[in-house]
Amino acid sequence: MRDLAILRNDYAHNGGIASSKQKKCQRLKWFEPGQRMQPLQHHYQELFEECEIERVALASAPNAYKTNKVELRGNVPLDIVDSFRSTTAALGVGTDEALAAAVAGWCESNE
Repeated sequence: MRDLAILRNDYAHNGGIASSKQKKCQRLKWFEPGQRMQPLQHHYQELFEECEIERVALASAPNAYKTNKVELRGNVPLDIVDSFRSTTAALGVGTDEALAAAVAGWCESNE
C-alpha cells in the first residue's frame, strides 16, 4: 500500500512525473525519477499479483503474541506516585522499567 501511495502522490501532485521518492518503493518499482509515469498492462498485472500475495498473507491467522510481562496493580499514596513519576522523568527512564526495578529490589530485600 505504501508503494501505491508513493505512485499516486507523484502522479497526482507531480504532474505524472516520477520523483526521487520512487526509489522508496519496495515492490512496485515501475518508474525512475524524472520518467513520465504511464502504467502499462504488465504494471497492472504485477499489481494484481502483489495484491493476491498480500490477500493470502492476510487471510492466514497471525502468530500468537507472547510476552513475559503482566500488569501489576495496586493502590499507592499519591505523593509516592508523584515522586516516582518525577524521578523517572528526571532520569529519562520509562515507568515500566523503573517499576520493574523497584519491585525486583523489594523482592530481593524481603527474601
